[in-house]
Amino acid sequence: MATLASARKAFLLVVLALLSALIVAIAFVLPGKVSQIELEREALLAADRIKAQMLKEPDALFYALTNPSQTPQFGDMLEKSGYGPRVLRYELYDQSGALVFTSGLSGLKLEDEFATLLASPADAAPKVVLYRSSDSTAPSNFATISLPLALDGEPRGTLVVYLDQGDQADVLSRYFSLLAGITLLLLSAGIAVPGTF
Repeated sequence: MATLASARKAFLLVVLALLSALIVAIAFVLPGKVSQIELEREALLAADRIKAQMLKEPDALFYALTNPSQTPQFGDMLEKSGYGPRVLRYELYDQSGALVFTSGLSGLKLEDEFATLLASPADAAPKVVLYRSSDSTAPSNFATISLPLALDGEPRGTLVVYLDQGDQADVLSRYFSLLAGITLLLLSAGIAVPGTF
């Protein structure tokens, strides 16, 4: 009878240890995934707002696409959309994917293949790519928003906007670190209290 009780106790301890390990893994892995989803959602919202602002100013879009020297007007549209201070740079690509205008480099170092991927005219849906930088001169997190541009239903090029998401990433990181700490504290209490009895 005593061996059955000790075997049962050992089994419960193993189950408790496995459950604890699973909770700890979830507490540290899941927040990163949720943060990525939230940053992507925020970038897609920005894409919608920027696109809506461009549709309000079709003349500026027309002149920028037909005469690249007018492209700086995109800066005004980005300001009006509410994202001006967070835009690191923006680029205009023609229909073939060649760079026509850039507002500046802003310390961002990207692979050429990465920029070409963003510039490729595709369907009408905006594309968002999240990017994390380890360079101390660039923002820690930013999103590239690729907006296909069309005139009279004909594809004419792509506007690529680099949106700073460093502050949002920091807030999410602090929030989820706090949640992970609370989870571990509760888990520790949940194990210690029954263990003492």
